[in-house]
Amino acid sequence: MINKIHFFLFIIFFYYLFYNTGLHGDDYIAIYNAKNKSFIDFVNLNPNSNGIAIFYPVNYLLFWWLYFFANSNYLFIFDTFKFLINLLSLFFIYKFLSQYISFTRAIVLAFLIITFPLHESTMYWYMASPYVFTAGMIMISHYLINKQYYKTGFILLIIGTFTSYASPPYVFGLSIIFLFEKKFIRFLLFNLSGIAYIVFYLYISYKFPNIQLRIEENNNFFLIINNLLIQFLSSIDVFIGPSFWLKIFVSISSNSIFSILICSLFIFFIYISKINISSKTENENYLLFSFCGIFIFSILMFSLTGKYPQIAFNLGNRVTIFGSFLLAYLIILIPKKYFNIFLVFFLLAVTGISNHWKEWNQKQLKIINNINNNYQIKELKKDDILFIKDNQYSNLKIYSNIEFFVLPWIIKPIFSNHNIEKIVSINSNIKITENFIFDKKNGGRMNLLNNINKKYNIFLYDTETNKVSKESIEKIKKIKLSTPKPLRHWLQLINLKIISKYINKLNPRYINYFYEK
Repeated sequence: MINKIHFFLFIIFFYYLFYNTGLHGDDYIAIYNAKNKSFIDFVNLNPNSNGIAIFYPVNYLLFWWLYFFANSNYLFIFDTFKFLINLLSLFFIYKFLSQYISFTRAIVLAFLIITFPLHESTMYWYMASPYVFTAGMIMISHYLINKQYYKTGFILLIIGTFTSYASPPYVFGLSIIFLFEKKFIRFLLFNLSGIAYIVFYLYISYKFPNIQLRIEENNNFFLIINNLLIQFLSSIDVFIGPSFWLKIFVSISSNSIFSILICSLFIFFIYISKINISSKTENENYLLFSFCGIFIFSILMFSLTGKYPQIAFNLGNRVTIFGSFLLAYLIILIPKKYFNIFLVFFLLAVTGISNHWKEWNQKQLKIINNINNNYQIKELKKDDILFIKDNQYSNLKIYSNIEFFVLPWIIKPIFSNHNIEKIVSINSNIKITENFIFDKKNGGRMNLLNNINKKYNIFLYDTETNKVSKESIEKIKKIKLSTPKPLRHWLQLINLKIISKYINKLNPRYINYFYEK
């Protein structure tokens, strides 16, 4: 039986997972942009000023205000909000699940869904928190509607649907339960919110064509089928294939002595609590069909984008949240003696991946502090060109996991205390010619010559040694050639040409997720 002491100990453990995980990726540019706006401009949802924020208005107004009021000096605030968002989402998901399975099963399943290491970016990356919060909001609305709190339920449903463009799979997938229960009016009204969001999305896309869209512009039937096949194959890999087992293994191996101790205490707490999840109810099949629906609708949605295959590593792994509902449910069907063994390894993976984000956060902070206080960088002129070496990603053992300097748009905010503006990170995405630098992945070009065809002064910043040196473009090219390619997928280890050729044939854009060109 779970009592107040159990609840208190769980809250401590859950907060530990988020504590000191910090800011990552687009968080930096969001803070930088917010600092350069008035609050009136910040809350203005006009697509001409705030771009794609119009597609996730609830998320933007409910969570992005923190970027406006806080910054990297108040990381504990971001950590606390990540904890609260995920805790609230866990509670909402639990309440939904409790309609169909026992109390203990619902708690365990909700915990597995939230903390699955396959999509840890939804936990530790503040900007990705709405991926799970959206699910929680739509699930609690489902629960309230089922309890005949129609007004509150439908209000929360609309709010949840407009929280993120990730909402349609949850809306359409969860509505399947109403269909099985022969509650056809609720089924239609529930789907209406998803249809309303799609109409809204298409209208804004048509009205403001310059906004960055998540739908492939040149879509056709064959391209969508190709994307769908990639989604399906990458899903098999990430949920039951090599990527799943490798992610669990490297996550477990990333534990520190302290995180192992914390995990061991939590496992002991579970053991003495004698938590039993073996009991089943006759309505559990509703969850199975619903979670299958969420997963299927999600891969259909991503098939329209041409950008997001299912992948276990990098910040892009947030997309695996949809399939994790189905996977977590199938896991709790494992017989008790085998489930208990799995749970031990699962919890070790959870604390291990959390420890990885904590350690990487500390390294990021050290690098940023070095940059802010480096007198050599301060002396560089506005028109000089500075190349950045190393720390493109965090290293999760042999894998490149959390993006850092490989994201060109976060370089500006990190170097904002200095005068220099032309800064380029040395990675496999750039191509260096005699007179230009091209970004093959993100677009853009930088000229190496000034207005009188004289080459700019070129410098190299080593992020490991914190030293700046003046270099020639030939030396930069050699450094680029000698820089190891990031390992983002196990396919890169075997490098089978037939697989690479097949992926490239399905969709050339996807090749970048499995092989670095």
